[in-house]
Amino acid sequence: MFGAIYVAIVVAFPPARLASLLANKVQSATGREFRIDGDLSIRLFPSIAAQARDIALGNATWGSRADMLRVQRAAIDVSPGALLKGEFRIVRIDVEGVDALLESDGAGRYNWQFTPPESAPADTKPAPQDARTTRIELERVVASNVLVAYRDGDSAARTLTIKTLDLRSNDNGSEVALALSVGTQRWDVEGQVGPGAILLEGKEDWPFDLQLASDGATVSAKGAVGTGERAGAVVADVSADLATAAALSALGPDAAWVPMPLELRTRVRYSQRKLRAEPLHMSVAGQTIEGRMALNTAQPRPRVDAVLAARSLDLTKLGGSAATSKRGELGGREQGARAAIRRHTVAFHCGSLFRAQSRSQDGEPATAGDAAAVRRAWTPFVDAWPGPA
Repeated sequence: MFGAIYVAIVVAFPPARLASLLANKVQSATGREFRIDGDLSIRLFPSIAAQARDIALGNATWGSRADMLRVQRAAIDVSPGALLKGEFRIVRIDVEGVDALLESDGAGRYNWQFTPPESAPADTKPAPQDARTTRIELERVVASNVLVAYRDGDSAARTLTIKTLDLRSNDNGSEVALALSVGTQRWDVEGQVGPGAILLEGKEDWPFDLQLASDGATVSAKGAVGTGERAGAVVADVSADLATAAALSALGPDAAWVPMPLELRTRVRYSQRKLRAEPLHMSVAGQTIEGRMALNTAQPRPRVDAVLAARSLDLTKLGGSAATSKRGELGGREQGARAAIRRHTVAFHCGSLFRAQSRSQDGEPATAGDAAAVRRAWTPFVDAWPGPA
């Protein structure tokens, strides 16, 4: 049996023809150049597969480098039954050593917006036999040692490392399980994502339902990612429970100012470098806060706008290590202060300027003393704010 299959592969699909078949298939789906710069060979055990090295998928024409994706090694499992019929059907792909660059040009274009060649006119000649005998029916994708970098416009690239990735197809798309690292923080992710064809076609949003877990933190997100003209947009219901600030280490050392424990429930909308969380329900250091928040990074100085409400808010409990250190530099002026603002809504803006306004929930203005207390209590946080000064 194996001898017959091996002969079928070697005679009907020699390495040069295999490389051409794969390149044509990928290019027809993405509109991008696809190359196999290394060797391509046939493997019979433990499964029948075409093995390739040094694979590359071209980047968008405006991209910062020639290739969007580089793969050191790939094993492409094929259907033995299809081979005996003269067809080349791909059912599984294993990849190792992946270098992926995701980027935008800062003006609304993203390099994962693929542009397949336009449909051929009705009088076009039939496709070559090679094109018609190649089918991709992926049941599983397995990857290891994946480096993903994201660059937004001229900003510095941010990276994460995916140790392992396992995608198994089902009726709704794919079940996903992966282990990744962001800085020194490891996250385990599992859940469900939509079919990959949605990403390629770019006609509808790509759904996801994911659960993330790390030391002292759990996060869930269910929503959809925009494709095609809506690429870069995200709408998701997010919940998070963090016991320690270590889960925020990827944000930099200044994330230590965030008070713990932190519980978050919100609907997130992101588009054109603007993020909005509304409605927003938080429990910060045991205190319940509700409202809405927006972050705008589309301008030179990022801006945060928020309207937050709490029945009773002890601002001195909201000091992480950074703010506490700042209080010490202020000579203990705020040490022991208990600025308790009851039944008040606080609206604040963080950036080059800081303004705080307070009003009671029944519409009556807050007292001058209350407003001064808000300003005094929040000054250490603004001084320690990790954004631009």
